[in-house]
Amino acid sequence: MPASLAELVYPDGSPSLYCPSSGRLVCSNEEGFDPHAAHSPHLRFVVDWIGQVFAVSPEMLPEDQQAYQQQLLKLLADGSTRFSNHNEMIAACLKVMPASCLVFEVLDPPSGSSDGEIAYFGFDLAPTLLKRVQLEEVVIEEYNEEYDDD
Repeated sequence: MPASLAELVYPDGSPSLYCPSSGRLVCSNEEGFDPHAAHSPHLRFVVDWIGQVFAVSPEMLPEDQQAYQQQLLKLLADGSTRFSNHNEMIAACLKVMPASCLVFEVLDPPSGSSDGEIAYFGFDLAPTLLKRVQLEEVVIEEYNEEYDDD
C-alpha cells in the first residue's frame, strides 16, 4: 500500500505547519521552512514553494527505512528532467514510500513568495528512536552520480 497524500488549502496564507506525529514545528508562517534546523524525526523531505528540494540522507535513518529513502531521493533528484510537473513527481514518490508515510500538499505560499503556490512535506509516521533529523538540499548532479549504480 502506498503512502497517503493530504491536500491542505489555505486561501489567506498558510499557518505554521507542525509534524503530525511529534508536534515539532516544520514550517513557520512567519519564517518559512528552515533547512538548517533540527527537524522532527518523522520528516523525510520538503519541496518548498520555489521548487527547492530538501531531504534526509538515507544513512541517517533506521535500516528498514534506508532503501525507500534512497529511491525517494533519486526520484526527487530526477524531478526536473523525469517528470513534467511536481504532481507527477510526488505521485511517483508516494508509490515508493510505505503506508506509514504521509505527504502534505500545502497550497498557497507564505507571504512574500511569488514563485510558487504549492509545497510538499513528506513524513514517515512509523515509530522511531530518532530524536531529530537534518535535511540537506538535494543536488541533482551530485546525488545521481553517487547512486547511479542502484
